[in-house]
Amino acid sequence: MIVKMERLSVFGMIRNKDEMLNKLIRKQCIQFIDPEESLGELALSADLGRVETSAYKERLSRYESVLDEMKPYSDKIGMFQNRPHLTYDELESSEIGESAESLCCKIEKLINELDSINLKKESDIGFEKSLMPWETSDIPLEIKSTASLDVAYFALPPDTDKVELQQTLERDTPPACIEFVHKDKEHIYVIVISHKEHSDLTWEVLLGFNANPIHFGADVKGPPKKNITDVEARLVEYDKEAEKITEMLKDFGSDLSALRYGCDALSLKIQREEANDQLVLTKTTFGFNGWVPVDKKPDVISILDEYNCEYTFEPAVQENEDDPPVLFKNKLIPKSSEAVVQMYSLPSYYSVDPNYVVAPFFSLFFGMMLSDTAYGLILFIGGILALKKLDMSKTMQGVVRTLMFGGFSAIFWGMFFGSWFGDFATVVAKTFFNVDFAMPAFINPLHDPVTVLIMSLSFGVIHIMVGMGVKAYLLIVRGRFWSAVFDVGFWYLVMIGIALFALVDNLSTIGMYIAISGAAGLVLTQGRSKKGFFPKLIGGVASLYNSIGYFSDILSYSRILALGLSTAVIASVFNTMGSMFGGGILGALILLVVFIVGHVFNIMISSFGSYVHTARLQYVEFFGEFYESGGRPFEPYQVVTKYCHVDE
Repeated sequence: MIVKMERLSVFGMIRNKDEMLNKLIRKQCIQFIDPEESLGELALSADLGRVETSAYKERLSRYESVLDEMKPYSDKIGMFQNRPHLTYDELESSEIGESAESLCCKIEKLINELDSINLKKESDIGFEKSLMPWETSDIPLEIKSTASLDVAYFALPPDTDKVELQQTLERDTPPACIEFVHKDKEHIYVIVISHKEHSDLTWEVLLGFNANPIHFGADVKGPPKKNITDVEARLVEYDKEAEKITEMLKDFGSDLSALRYGCDALSLKIQREEANDQLVLTKTTFGFNGWVPVDKKPDVISILDEYNCEYTFEPAVQENEDDPPVLFKNKLIPKSSEAVVQMYSLPSYYSVDPNYVVAPFFSLFFGMMLSDTAYGLILFIGGILALKKLDMSKTMQGVVRTLMFGGFSAIFWGMFFGSWFGDFATVVAKTFFNVDFAMPAFINPLHDPVTVLIMSLSFGVIHIMVGMGVKAYLLIVRGRFWSAVFDVGFWYLVMIGIALFALVDNLSTIGMYIAISGAAGLVLTQGRSKKGFFPKLIGGVASLYNSIGYFSDILSYSRILALGLSTAVIASVFNTMGSMFGGGILGALILLVVFIVGHVFNIMISSFGSYVHTARLQYVEFFGEFYESGGRPFEPYQVVTKYCHVDE
């Protein structure tokens, strides 16, 4: 059901604000209304209690950044790994904050040291790479000139003509010495020694051959070979230092719980401080508005009375344009479809909870589409174990619960259709024991698809009529009884009459009269909103065109047969493939491998297809009859943590 909400208005003393908010966050019982929404223009002149949380957010960003940096050095947290449980007092204790900050600082220092080492290493690797072409040169790199000579290093394009270069130098410049040191795919490396007074001419010739001058830092001394040796020695030392720091990081990475708890503690502080944004403050008082579920009202009252607050509760009234949030409170079967409904859109607060009618039909159609007892058992038992053993979000729990109940339905339909891993039992009996055997079944969809098609379409008619019934219920409770009769009752007569006429020989005449009377009622009433006799009549006649839409919707339920057949056919194909090598040990091993791979694939793709197509039948054919969307979820003032559960 949709939980009833009441609008709460509170005024209290500023000195009690923080303690009161601390207790409200533990109860998860109130969703604040933005003061700008509730106060309107008054909010422009009010003090809205904005607080600065940048310090907390900055520290949280540091902690998250360190945790991200520590991923290579720590065990990964699985998606469904159970999170530890802490109380509010434990999470808010000073020890957690101090431990987190201490651990963060230590790790940050090591990471900075490692980054510094890596930067030095990258720099030296680059320096070594720049020296490698000059490795054979014995000229110390610090010598740029002597009393009468200049020494220069150049990189020429790889296609430079050495002979032409030497000839040009001999022709256009005074004598100069050029040594071709090294050549690779990118450059030709040369050392040029020239007289000081003629160096400009020599270099001008080289630049004419697109030479690029190479410069080494002033602190680089000795021949290239010696510098390369020194760099390699430093690289070894860098690796040793980096290894030492890496081991220390791995030690810290073995237990990062303090840092993770620190993140959640900071999140709690930020959420509590940001709650002040929903308050209106004066120097001595505070106030706020919010929505409270009626079943949480006693908890809220006890907290407000404890701090002598003035408060009022008012029920939500649609005529006042109240827009309360939507909260479902269901058990067992209706709860199993909440995830499906929320994926579509929450219903309007003033509508009905669709889960009571969605859940049974969703399980029914999902089971018929999957239609395998073994697959259903896997989903059902797997769902129970997942809900008990795995730490999942509420959304994921809802999906698992949906699949679990769908699997339970598939168990029944699998027995009804005689499918246990498809025809696996038949294949095994024939291949290994030469015995003709088939699992007992009421109907075999592969042999009698027409019967299953009729069943699917019949369930579709019932499904659509239930949706129309929900629409009639909404009209009646809103005081529009005759609209329910005209817009739903007459269509019921048409559908029931056509069904009797087409399916029951003895009642075909009665069915025809019932359908005609329903059609006549539609013609006389569906144009009632129009003015004038002829517009009313034309509107009524035109409404009969909707029968094509209903016929199309009913045909959509043939997908139940199609999905059920695809599951059975794929299973049968894999079973046949596995049995192609006959009996014996080899045949059994191959059958086992194909069985595991094939049926894992089939249960995954068939479950996904069943989920999607069953959801489509709800969203399009069913919801189209009555669903009123537009609801927004109830999001209470609560602690949202990432690394631990917070217990009351």
